[in-house]
Amino acid sequence: MHARTVRKRITRLEQLVNRAAEWCRRDTSVPEALRQAVRAFDEQCEHVSRALQGVEEPARLRRCVDDLEAIAARAAEACAQAEGVEEAEGAEELSERIVAPLRKAHRELQKLQRQLGSDVAT
Repeated sequence: MHARTVRKRITRLEQLVNRAAEWCRRDTSVPEALRQAVRAFDEQCEHVSRALQGVEEPARLRRCVDDLEAIAARAAEACAQAEGVEEAEGAEELSERIVAPLRKAHRELQKLQRQLGSDVAT
């Protein structure tokens, strides 16, 4: 997989996570653990996006994607915990605006990880 393709995919993920993070900043009912996980994911996306500018080495690309996926996994865990609180006010909106986009980003990162891993094997 070309480095430019990886950077484009990371940029799309960064936009997705950034929208969820923006919603977290505006919605005071978001559980603090989820808010912190989303903030960390958002910050890491920005960091990785900047760090990958001009990078072409496959090993460095994989390392950045692996690091980002680990943070995405923690955010997905925080989503699961937040959804477990059934009495949460606005739970449907929380799911639609924050949980769903974060889960999508996590799945996309896992897919990217597999693709980068298969590039190594071939």
